[in-house]
Amino acid sequence: ADMTTATTKVFAHLRGQFGRDLPIFIQELGQFPQDGAWLDGPVGALDRVRAAQQKIIDADPLVFLGADTAGMRHLDGIHFTNDAYGRIATDLADTVALTLVGIADGGF
Repeated sequence: ADMTTATTKVFAHLRGQFGRDLPIFIQELGQFPQDGAWLDGPVGALDRVRAAQQKIIDADPLVFLGADTAGMRHLDGIHFTNDAYGRIATDLADTVALTLVGIADGGF
C-alpha cells in the first residue's frame, strides 16, 4: 500500500482504540535538498511525502498539520539546528493547544 493508505489505516486503528473523534497531528516533513547520500530514493520523493501528508490532512477534518518547518535553519542539510527543533516543538504544542482548547502560550 502507498503511504497515504498505510497512514490512514494506522489512524483508523488508533481511533478504534481511543475513539472515532481522536484528533491527529501530522508533523510536516522538512524542506531539504533532495540529493545526497542520505536519500535512498528518487529525486522528488520528499515532495511526494509532503504531498501525501497534505492529502491526508485535506481528507480528514480531524487530522491537522502540526508545525510548519519552512524557513527553519538546518544543521547539515537534513537535520534542524537545536534552536529550530525547539521552535518546531513549541509551534507543534501551540497548534495542538489552539486546536483542542483554543489557547496557546507561545512557549514555556
